[in-house]
Amino acid sequence: MKKFSEAVINYITTSSLQFPSKVIWELSEIAEDDMGGTSGGIYSLGLAAAAQSLAGEKAIDILAWQRSLESALQAISKYGGAEPGDRTMLDTLHSALKALRSGLKGGDAKKALTETIVAAEKGAKATITMMAKAGRAAYVSSEHLREEDAGAHAAALWTRAILSKIIKELYA
Repeated sequence: MKKFSEAVINYITTSSLQFPSKVIWELSEIAEDDMGGTSGGIYSLGLAAAAQSLAGEKAIDILAWQRSLESALQAISKYGGAEPGDRTMLDTLHSALKALRSGLKGGDAKKALTETIVAAEKGAKATITMMAKAGRAAYVSSEHLREEDAGAHAAALWTRAILSKIIKELYA
């Protein structure tokens, strides 16, 4: 995660961010090349699906981002073999998506994004009490799993970072 984070920071400070689909595609490549392991592959597949979804959009608005997140979750679940409730990053992302969908029905995008951050963090914390059915934690004795899933925690951290930046830039 650290190598991926450093590569992402380098990319966003040196590259054009004009075309969201291209940016997400490049992040997919970075995940595959710099993260390594199963997580790198899963992140890469999810980001590639999100990029493909955005590439087909006529307008990149918050609903397009919602659909790209939906596409990413479908890819992560399909290729990673996990479902929400399996004690993985999907628990964080699924919670975030549900909150985003619900929040957008109210029409207040800033509130929806803020609720999405909270939901992502709650989704990660909920993994504390879940039995690990997928991911690395599935190979660890449940008596040693007392904290939230590491992948779920990481997803909550980057969800907060990204959405906080968006809120600051668009609604400050």
